[in-house]
This record gives sequence, C-alpha cells and structure tokens, in this order.
Amino acid sequence: MKKIKFLTLGTAVVITMAGCSSNLNHFSDYKPMQTELRNAPEWVKKPVGKFQSKASAKIIHDEFELARTEATIRAKTRLAERIKSTIVNEVYKKTKKSIKNGNGEIKENLKQISTYYVNMALVDVKEKELWVSPKGNVWVLLEANPDFVQNAIQKAIIDTSEENYGLSD
Repeated sequence: MKKIKFLTLGTAVVITMAGCSSNLNHFSDYKPMQTELRNAPEWVKKPVGKFQSKASAKIIHDEFELARTEATIRAKTRLAERIKSTIVNEVYKKTKKSIKNGNGEIKENLKQISTYYVNMALVDVKEKELWVSPKGNVWVLLEANPDFVQNAIQKAIIDTSEENYGLSD
C-alpha cells in the first residue's frame, strides 16, 4: 500500500514538473537570446552531458532565489524526462519480447515503475553551475549522480523482468 502511495505521489510530482518545462534549445537561435548569451559560460551554450540538464528563469522584482528555484525546477523536469526515457529504453531492450507481445499489464506497470525509479535517481541531484546573465536570467546546470541513475535502471529492469510476471517465451 505504501508503494502505491509513493508511486502516486511520484507521478504527481513528475507531471507537475513536466507542465512547467520549456525547451530552451530553440531560444538560442532567437536573435535577442544570442546577444544575451554572447559572454555566457560554455556550459550555457553547449549541449549538456547524459545525466545533466540546464534551464533559466527571469529575475522579476529582484527575486533572485525565486528565479533560481524556477530554473532549478525546469532543469530537474528535463533531467527527469531524460532519465525516464533512459530507463524505459533499457527496460524495453531487456524485456522486448513480453512488451511487444502486447501484455498490457507490463506496459502499465512500466509507467509506474519508471516514475518510481526516476524519483529514486533524482535523489542525488546537485547544482553544478550557476550563472546570471546581463539581462537578469538565472541559468542553472544540474547533474544527477550516475551511480544512482544506473542503480535505478537496474532495479527497473529487475522489477519488469519476465520472471516477476510469470511470462514465458
């Protein structure tokens, strides 16, 4: 029962954070953004690593911490999406026969399990870099602990294994 409550809470958090996200990579082509990013550090301009994410938020009414929190939430949402995609892809590789056979139970459980393990992987996320642009945008770079992410992937694979569902090929 506790696991179901935790999964439900985790799903609600991921959905809420996903609703707040936006794709900043498209904005870097926008002319005013190019001016703002002219003197930005390389991590702002370049693509991020596998378990990293970056985002920005505008400082309004001198509320630096509020902008920092908003940028952190956006970056964490993107990171959660990236980790969830990695978990789902790895699980599909390991259990592709049972999933492709149309077993709806595994597909539904995979959604819940991946959300649970994404939350597990996000436990040890650190702010790696912070930069404030001349126009008052706070940029944040977050990084997940690769060991936590790999552990979450392995546990998700185990939880969705064919043995747990009594399936045979």
